[in-house]
Parts: sequence; C-alpha cells; structure tokens
Amino acid sequence: MAWNDSEDKTKIFLDKKISQWAKNNPEFKKIHTNSKGGSDSTQPDIEIFKKNKIIFNIEIKEDNSQIGQFVIIPDNSSKKFVLGDIKGNRLRTAKINEYMNKNFDNYNKPTTAGLVLGCSDKIIYDCIKNFLEEKNNRYIACKIKETIKIIHYKKFSDFFSAKAIYRKKKSGSSPVSSKSTIDLKKKVKDEFNSVDVKFTKDKKFFFKSQAKNLLGKYFLLDDDKYFISKKKYGDFYRITKTSKTNNPNVIFVISMKDKNKKDNIDLLKKDLMEND
Repeated sequence: MAWNDSEDKTKIFLDKKISQWAKNNPEFKKIHTNSKGGSDSTQPDIEIFKKNKIIFNIEIKEDNSQIGQFVIIPDNSSKKFVLGDIKGNRLRTAKINEYMNKNFDNYNKPTTAGLVLGCSDKIIYDCIKNFLEEKNNRYIACKIKETIKIIHYKKFSDFFSAKAIYRKKKSGSSPVSSKSTIDLKKKVKDEFNSVDVKFTKDKKFFFKSQAKNLLGKYFLLDDDKYFISKKKYGDFYRITKTSKTNNPNVIFVISMKDKNKKDNIDLLKKDLMEND
C-alpha cells in the first residue's frame, strides 16, 4: 500500500541522513527513528528520539494527500454544527465551526462527494498547523516519486495549497480490542484454518493461513465488522476492526505547490542538535 511504501522509504531516508551527519558530528549518534504509524491514524508516522527520549514526530504525506479530519454534525433544530469527540484542543476547529454556523444552510446536507468550504485560507492553514502542533508533528515528510522533502510545520503554507472539504464518510479502521482476541482467534481458526496467531502489545492482530482469497476480505463477528489487510506482513495476515459510524467530517485536501522548491532539511538538522 502507498502509505506503507512512503513510511519505509522515509525512515530509510532519515536514517541515511542522520548517519551522514554523524560522520562529522558524533552528537547525531544519539538520534534514532522509530516507524510506528502504519494504517493506524491515531499513531505518529515516525518518532524521532534523542538520548532515548522522543523529541518530536514526523508526519508522512504524498504530494497530494489529506490531513487533519474532524467530525462535525449538523443540528437542524438549532441550525448549528456540533463538534464530535475531538482529542486535544477544540479551539483549533473553532473558526471553521463558526464559519459553518454562519452558513448553515449551505453545508447542512453533506454528501460523500463532499462540499468545499468557502472559509479563508488563513482559517484553513491555522487549523492544520494547530493539528500538527498538537500531535507533536514538527515536520512533514512529503514523498514525490523517489524524492522526499522535509517541511517544517510552520512553513506548511509555503509548500502546500489546501482546501477544506465537508463530506460524509465512514471512519477508518482501528486496532482489535484485547477483549475480542479470544473470539477472533477461534474465528480465524475455524473459518480460515489459521495455524499461528499473534496479538502484539500495540494491539495488532496477525495470523497465518493457507486459505486463498483472504486479502482485502471483510467479515462479521458479534455484530462488529473486521477487515483483513490487502497486503501480507511476511507470512502473516493482519486484521483490523472497521468503524460502525458514518458521521460527516471536515478534512483538508492538500497538494504540493512547487515540487522543485528547496525544503527545510537544514532546519531539521539544526533542530536535532538544539533539542535535548
């Protein structure tokens, strides 16, 4: 999958850069990276450690991507939009919420195709920057074909165009809960002839099977819907739980303005040295 390829290549790119810098400055030997995100959007893509302490994260994006979605639901009785359960500072969405309230009749019937919000660029960029800041994503690594550009989150508007889309779409997948593992193990053994099951500390459920046509398969268990990944992890399949919700959300669609513009890799190098 695209996200997995981008994550792997970004980590290799960063590790190579850090190794090169360490040849001239041994301080860089104190720095290492950890790839953690994968398909789980609640986790950072890449963590940056210094002296075994996380100093910040790096968000990975393609040159045409989406970022920073949040649920916001129309209340027709009050003619206002109500924010969903947002983790972190709800103030980052306040200006967009205010704009949508003032234009309630224009946006109270979201579609799966999405409605483009007409709020100012400043409101959109401020919301994205605050989202990145809350997640401690100090840099964005943008993969353009075989090139990776490193962009400081405060320079986001210099590199990316952005628009806000209000749409109706199902939420993404989530890890398997610990309490579901016993039933899930029985399910994959009985139906998929699994011979080996692993449930990791970060709640990732893997299994081996010789059964055919499992990639990308959905199945139900106790009224919950599960998904078998479209790729294998070595010899293992991975299972995630899909969401039951279909709440409308705002998401920011971004694209690189100038693919030839010099990035902020020098700023990253300086930042790594100044953080302790």
